[in-house]
Amino acid sequence: MVEIGRACRFSLCIAAGLLVFCCAAQAQRRAPRYGLPRKFTIGLHAGATIDPADYALAAKAGFNLAVPLRPGLNYSRALADACGRAQMNAVVWDPRLATCDAGGAGLTAEVIREYGDRRAVAGYIVSNYQLVPPSRTTLLFWCVAELGMRAPRRFRYVEALHPKEFSGEKSCRQYIERHLDMGSGYVLYEEDDAFSSDSLAAMALVGKACAEHRKPWWRRLRIDGASGPMIRWQAYSAAAAGAHGIIYLIARPLPGHRADSLLDAEGKPAPIYETARATNKRLALLAPTLMAMQSATFYAVGNMPDGSPQPPDDSPIESITSGVKDDGFLVGLLQSFGRSYAFVVRKPRGADLPAPVTVRCAGGRIAVDVESGGTIDGPLDLLPGEGRLFLIK
Repeated sequence: MVEIGRACRFSLCIAAGLLVFCCAAQAQRRAPRYGLPRKFTIGLHAGATIDPADYALAAKAGFNLAVPLRPGLNYSRALADACGRAQMNAVVWDPRLATCDAGGAGLTAEVIREYGDRRAVAGYIVSNYQLVPPSRTTLLFWCVAELGMRAPRRFRYVEALHPKEFSGEKSCRQYIERHLDMGSGYVLYEEDDAFSSDSLAAMALVGKACAEHRKPWWRRLRIDGASGPMIRWQAYSAAAAGAHGIIYLIARPLPGHRADSLLDAEGKPAPIYETARATNKRLALLAPTLMAMQSATFYAVGNMPDGSPQPPDDSPIESITSGVKDDGFLVGLLQSFGRSYAFVVRKPRGADLPAPVTVRCAGGRIAVDVESGGTIDGPLDLLPGEGRLFLIK
């Protein structure tokens, strides 16, 4: 009888283990197919109305995520469905979460069920700083935490205040850390000039805080009047600063909203479409390397905005020179599994023409172009706003 009892208990343990394995496998199958935190995000903003053809064109241009500009139930459903057909991700903004009037766990569960069968949904916009004032921050934190427990594989996004809105670095740092501690991803949102001392300082502050907490961050920009150089700069400078993705441009022109559009009002590719597609294609090729990195620091070289971060004494880059007068560069120093990388981005000013750029390493080290695998032993051509990632040996 004792042996039979032991055998029964052993069988029950095996059965329980198989049940746990099957449940885990089923949960994995139900998880979003294109999980946002697992890949380098190349996103754009959704337009006022959702046309599936727009997102097919966006996918061809290398975008893998769409973000809504306003809360709306039917709007979010339509966006998720259009992105699913285009094999893109979508972040939805359900009006029941927009002001964090969650009304208890039941409503949060209802929101999750609403999008449970839409596999393109990678996450939720919970709210933004305009809809939830500081007096209601507790509700905001509760909502994010509840979503995290009930849908842990989906990203929780809270649109936060820009660092320049704070009186000092300490108060801003506390604000960033509070967002990170509650389990939301941090998205640095910018509407001003992306090539400015404020923009560089904001990326430095957010990047440092997120690196110390081992949390990813994304850069989101809504800027109008951008040229080809500025399109490239927005994306490459974000990657050089250690961001896990860039959200820029809008699907179609939208009156009253600042953002350059990927498509024109009729849904045809706008003039910047090809620039965006070429930039996104290169970022996608670099994505596996970028996602394995943590930003150490970044700094400016040459004629850059006043107050830009200065080179550290131990930089592996000795000098960067250009064939164009008054040129400047952003240099991101990145680490991955003991390897050192440098992401060099040319500033987005001047004629949209390539310039010969020479990168020299310090201490007898050499730079290897990550894309081509070749050693850099002479000038290379860089367009304004373009970046190049080097492995430093």
